[in-house]
Amino acid sequence: MDIENNNKIQNTNKTQSNNKKILFLHGYTQNSLVFQKRLKVLTKTLTNLFNVDFLFPEGQYIINQEKENTEKKLESEEEIQRGWTHVAEYPDNFFDLKEVEYIDINQSIDQIQQIFEKNTGIECIFAFSQGSLLALLVLAMMSEGKLKDSFKSLKCAVLASGFISPFPTNDNLQFVKSYVEGEKKISLPTLHIYGKNDDFVKSSLSERVTKMFESPEIFEHDGKHFVPSKKDDIEKIVNYLGKYLEKK
Repeated sequence: MDIENNNKIQNTNKTQSNNKKILFLHGYTQNSLVFQKRLKVLTKTLTNLFNVDFLFPEGQYIINQEKENTEKKLESEEEIQRGWTHVAEYPDNFFDLKEVEYIDINQSIDQIQQIFEKNTGIECIFAFSQGSLLALLVLAMMSEGKLKDSFKSLKCAVLASGFISPFPTNDNLQFVKSYVEGEKKISLPTLHIYGKNDDFVKSSLSERVTKMFESPEIFEHDGKHFVPSKKDDIEKIVNYLGKYLEKK
């Protein structure tokens, strides 16, 4: 296991453009290539309808490096499991814990800040699972005025299978508790996607996240721990994003 000190981004558009951008944050054990493949139907639909580019950064924490180094060499980048943060141990009842220290989470927050500074016109964050945890912390920091002006381009966020439980014990993130407990609200428009039958991040955890926002929209699907990709599901997501993206 290791932290990779790079800011590698997969950009699905091969040419430079002035299009607005969506920043996609993958889940734990995924990577940018895997997340792109799983969202292929969605991104293709968005490309057909809107002037938009996609940014898929890599989580810097490599989950399976030590194991693979001792057993076999990874055959492709797609096999590398990544995350945005990790904890000292993962008990079976991890999501029942009240709080935990998220190791290297500040490094990932810095990574997102650098992406916004280097890429103008990011209008949406689309995050899944642990990527949503990172996005939530960034949005709370933005709401508190703790981030730079480069985040002013942000118009909305889509949080799929989001959670903020256990709560971080990290000293610099204690202010987020006022949002979790409903004392403050984040004003940024958000769409929250979660599965009724998610057996990893329970729907109740994702429902709790919605309480952090002033005007959350909710899309609960019948599936489990994934971003739904059926025709009707894609239509709902595209209709939401269409309120903020520039049509062709």
